[in-house]
Amino acid sequence: MVLDLKKPETASFAALGHLWPTWVSYLASYLFIAIVWVNHHFLLKNCPRVTTRLIWANFGHLFVVSLIPFLTAWMAETRLEAVPVALYAFDSSW
Repeated sequence: MVLDLKKPETASFAALGHLWPTWVSYLASYLFIAIVWVNHHFLLKNCPRVTTRLIWANFGHLFVVSLIPFLTAWMAETRLEAVPVALYAFDSSW
């Protein structure tokens, strides 16, 4: 899962600065997924037994987490409009 990081139009720091919403959304997405990854490993490390129900719950959680890059990119493109932010907040609460 990678956001569509586009290269600047010119070779300058100013051109890179114009892409700041994409970079901020990438950072937010990366940090959120890293936190989920650490929590996932801690949880399963301490789980005495893996069941089919746990596996399906984990698949559901993975699906929700996989939407984070899409939602953060959408938030960046729309400059924090209400609908993308609300969906991101809903998705992150899982």
